[in-house]
Amino acid sequence: MKLVTAQTDGRSFVAAAIGDGLIDLGAVADAPSLTSMRALIQGGDRALDLAREALERGRATGQIMPATEAALMAPLSDPAALHCCSVFPGHYRQARRTVATWMTGQPAEEANPPPGFYAAPGYYKGNHLNITGPDEEIPWPAYASWLDFELELALIVGSSDSDVREEDWQRHVFGWTIYNDVSARHPLIEEIGMGTGPNKGKDFDGANILGPCIVTADEFDGTRAAGEARVNGEPWGAANSSEMAHGWGAILAHRSRAERLHPGEIITSGCFTGCSGIDHDRPPQPGDLIELEISGIGVLRNRIAPGP
Repeated sequence: MKLVTAQTDGRSFVAAAIGDGLIDLGAVADAPSLTSMRALIQGGDRALDLAREALERGRATGQIMPATEAALMAPLSDPAALHCCSVFPGHYRQARRTVATWMTGQPAEEANPPPGFYAAPGYYKGNHLNITGPDEEIPWPAYASWLDFELELALIVGSSDSDVREEDWQRHVFGWTIYNDVSARHPLIEEIGMGTGPNKGKDFDGANILGPCIVTADEFDGTRAAGEARVNGEPWGAANSSEMAHGWGAILAHRSRAERLHPGEIITSGCFTGCSGIDHDRPPQPGDLIELEISGIGVLRNRIAPGP
């Protein structure tokens, strides 16, 4: 299924997307687990079965709303947690080249990731309380001189467990969506140099964008996901999740070491190679339309607001 959170007449609801239409699952089946995306995820296999039954009943009875009658919101606006990885060597090389060019004022060569990059899938904790969705304007923080985008694949955890074995990782996946990890490159570069990791380079309103839908795990292969980033319709980069230095099994195993996973938690891949402005030393501009596409999920569209 493709699941969305939609809004119409001031009411939000969980729906299944079919073609150009939506089926309001809660309107078809009166079940507490279908009242929100978080409740559906926490409801486990039983809730997913109810959702599938509601989808088929709504299709059979013609309870299909034109998608144009509702606005899509972030499919999961209240994740249990947000952990952002960085496991694309190509993005590391290209971004570091850009940073080295900035620092020296001279064209720089690509730099290989350090050994630690390959030793374990590193991640930082994003702000899970600040999630926005499709078509929402990306505000430009007054302190940022360069606002950037990053195309990432996001895994939504479906079951609670700790010390997950790599070979069992698929049992813990509810579904997948697209994540735009909006970044203020300055001061992010300075913050990384301090060794504290991201703070105001990543933490501001509109920095964490999800959408347009969640594709359930039975209909999507997160190990071979093809992605493309476009700015004002122009392709800026394309890559595949098969290029990740660490697979999803290694990521979930590392994340869950001596610490429990939680249903509704989001874990992201890090930026696909070439799918951000810093990869090309090319800053997006105020007013630019950012389109991030992953085949099998859809297109996440947002426009950058006028800058300060």
